[in-house]
Amino acid sequence: MAFSGVKYSQIPTEEEHKIDFSSPFTYGFNKGNPAEGFTYNRGTRLHEDESTAPPSCFARCIHVLVTCLCYLLLVLTCPFSACLAIKVVKNYERLLVFRLGRQQPLKGPGMVFILPCIDRCRRIDMRQRAFNVPPQTAYTEDGGAISVGADVYYRIYDAVLAETMVKDLIGSLRVVALTTVHNVLLKKGLYDIETDRNSLNTALQRELNKSTEIWGVEISRLELSQITILRPPANGPVLLPPSNNGPAQSGPAMSPQVQTVFQMAQHFLQQASGGSKGGKTEQDRSMVAVSIPESSGTMSADFGLSPRELLSAVKLLLDESIVEQVGAIYQFELEGEDGGTFYLDLKNGGGDAGVGPPPNVEADVVMTMSVTDMQQLFSGELRPFQAYSSGRLHVEGSLRVTTRLEDVVSRLKTS
Repeated sequence: MAFSGVKYSQIPTEEEHKIDFSSPFTYGFNKGNPAEGFTYNRGTRLHEDESTAPPSCFARCIHVLVTCLCYLLLVLTCPFSACLAIKVVKNYERLLVFRLGRQQPLKGPGMVFILPCIDRCRRIDMRQRAFNVPPQTAYTEDGGAISVGADVYYRIYDAVLAETMVKDLIGSLRVVALTTVHNVLLKKGLYDIETDRNSLNTALQRELNKSTEIWGVEISRLELSQITILRPPANGPVLLPPSNNGPAQSGPAMSPQVQTVFQMAQHFLQQASGGSKGGKTEQDRSMVAVSIPESSGTMSADFGLSPRELLSAVKLLLDESIVEQVGAIYQFELEGEDGGTFYLDLKNGGGDAGVGPPPNVEADVVMTMSVTDMQQLFSGELRPFQAYSSGRLHVEGSLRVTTRLEDVVSRLKTS
């Protein structure tokens, strides 16, 4: 059945309601070039950004008037006002000035001029600085729990961002570093954390730089502190890295710092038993029995070496190369059991170490600490700068010379 001749017409209405479909944007069609068919013009924004909006005419007039009055007052009170108007900015500093609340161009280094009545100044130190993240509990990918901290070295490369984008820079950096350490370690297994420390530090530094670049801060170095295993992995024991004496063994992971103390104890016992006439072989004499509690999951760094025995072991490894490299005399004032005064001469001859103050010479650095901190210092578990910044080490002398003890610890690791 076919329909033909059907027509449709609009029903007339008394009132026609027209809807305005116009857009705040304008569009145009270019017939000559279809690829550029439309043009787009952004309309006027309703709300301008107050931080970047130019001041009103009235505000500019007031600003000019107040500035002129300050200059006039400065001239009338000269030369007394020169003491307040002239600032000396050191080479490693920058001066950030806010005049009537508005930021001025960065000043320095050298001699700069300010208006003391209406200018508020802030000195920004551009040198490298450091802070430490206290040990916190972190969880690994394989279900383990560890206690770990970090030493973070940073520098400010944009003084304006460092002052205007964050209120408490050190506190914010510490929180971001702690969060970054937790997030990165959560993606790593305990074995990878123990054996691949260098790449882990690099990954942490890279992730932390992504978060701090908006503050004008660059993380130059990040190092994890000594790791303590609080809970072993859920999938079984950690395999120790293979050694020269045999295949890998199962048990708690031995960190490089603990291995250093283990090697020192081996070296000391080898020297002590060198004159014996027993029938033991060289491999038997190099074995040292160390008890590892099964419940703790960590290895103790205390092998029974007193400060006297520890320095005796260090003395055996000294030579003219390490003396030429360090070139300083250290005096240790140790507190606690087996404490006292000890010295380490890395300046004269082939090096020397012993009990009491340095004979016939004066120490370049006097270090006051506990016996436990000294053992951790020579084992590599505690860095000199970390001990000094945390208050566990008191130094009389140059802190730079104190940090050279790391060269001795490096020699112990490679011996």
